[in-house]
Amino acid sequence: MHKKLLILLLIITTILTACIPKQDNAFKDLDSEKESEEGTLDEVSQKLEEKDQLQVLKDYYEAIEKDISEEELISSTRNNILKLDDNKVDEMLIQLESFLYSKGYDPLKVTEKLNPFVESTSDEYKSYFKIWKTETEKETTDGEGLNISAEEIIDRALEIERHSLKFSGNIFKEKLDDLFKAYISLSLKGLGNPYIFAKEGETTLSPDFLEMYKEKIDKNPETRTAQVLNMYIEELEKDSYNLNGDNVNYFYENIDNIIESTK
Repeated sequence: MHKKLLILLLIITTILTACIPKQDNAFKDLDSEKESEEGTLDEVSQKLEEKDQLQVLKDYYEAIEKDISEEELISSTRNNILKLDDNKVDEMLIQLESFLYSKGYDPLKVTEKLNPFVESTSDEYKSYFKIWKTETEKETTDGEGLNISAEEIIDRALEIERHSLKFSGNIFKEKLDDLFKAYISLSLKGLGNPYIFAKEGETTLSPDFLEMYKEKIDKNPETRTAQVLNMYIEELEKDSYNLNGDNVNYFYENIDNIIESTK
């Protein structure tokens, strides 16, 4: 199971959940907005008419299909981004993200390249980007163990829930749902070795972790996270908090379905 979780965390950043149908049109370069010496975008820009904004997007997608160079695509993004409504900027950056991954960049480098443009996106994209930037700058796991505490992992899961509740459109739903499941699982069983949460030299859950789980439930009672934690504690109680108990092991083996059932 731990291999599945690791693969999920490594691959999920490259899966795009939004795409635009291919359009046939030539790439055209619109008037550029000059970049300041610090590398930030001009603050003053005139939005294009709707039909012209759609044309920019069509040309942008066509350029990607024709294997435009990274330098040209970044330049086109910079030159046109302030002329678009924020929802269209979202679409542009989704395509840029996919393009950068196709060039072999890791998630951290991709977020670094996208970061200068995020100010012009919708609130939903900003929230999504913040979640991913947090993960890429300090990865939850390196494949050998956890890099952050179980409490911080749960807090990241709760941040995803807040995002999902706030944005009904939720254009990043699939990506964030997968990350949510990975976070919850890692916070309860690590990378398949739940004994990292046990008393030293024993297989019984440490009282400190039990107290932390209960505190998260009390502070976030209406969340999916709290539902899963409650179910987990119930199974632990049946096994006298033995992390190797039959009920607890059944919970671990079926954790993805259990998390899914809380939707």
